[in-house]
Parts: sequence; structure tokens; C-alpha cells
Amino acid sequence: MAYFVDYQTAIMVVGFVGLLMFIQLLMADVIALKLKHVPGYPVEHNHDHLLFRATRTHLNMNESVAIFITFVIFALLSQASPSVVNMSALFYLVSRIAYMIFYYLDVKLARSIAFSLSLFSLIAVFMAGIMQWL
Repeated sequence: MAYFVDYQTAIMVVGFVGLLMFIQLLMADVIALKLKHVPGYPVEHNHDHLLFRATRTHLNMNESVAIFITFVIFALLSQASPSVVNMSALFYLVSRIAYMIFYYLDVKLARSIAFSLSLFSLIAVFMAGIMQWL
């Protein structure tokens, strides 16, 4: 376990990413309940509706979280630079939180920038790992 001490920030971020996903799931469910959306029925595809934005926020997180976790595991097992892995993981979390907030508030440009920053952080984690193999 001593090996993982250097990556404790990245490991903590993995836990907080799980918490963020849980919060997004709850938000989508609470909004659906408040709006009396019938469970099992599709959500109307309309960015003007908070329920659609909350659902898309959660679904978008689901689309990228497997990549994040895979890249973190790859970087840890490759003994990548702990500072790069930790900072990139933290940057991923912060950019995903920003993405969530901007999507809920329907701030399109800021949402797109936050999403791009989260992609950048995913690439940084991967590159930290792959550099150990080159």
C-alpha cells in the first residue's frame, strides 16, 4: 500500500468522481419527481428544460468516467509521475463539477469549455502513463 501513497490525491479524486455521479443521479431523479415525469418514459430532448439538462449531465459523466478510471489505473500501474497524475485527476474533477454547474444553468459556452478541459485532463493522465513505456 505504500506505493499508492504517492497517488493518494488521484485515488481520492476517483472517490469524489463517484460522489459527483451519485449527486448527478439524485439531481436528475429529484427534478424528475418535482416535474412529475413518469418513470420509464423518455425525457423530451430540449435544452430549455432542466430535466433534459440534468439527465444529459449525468449521461455525459457516465460516458467519460470509465475512460477516467481506466487511465488512472493505467497511470498508477505504469508508475507515472505522481504529480502529473494527481493534478490531472484533480483537474478532471474540477472541470466535471464546472461542466455540471454550467449545464444545469444552461451556460453553453462555459459548459463546452469545461467539457474540453475535462478531455484535456483525460489526455494528460493517459500521456503520463504512456510516457513510462516510451
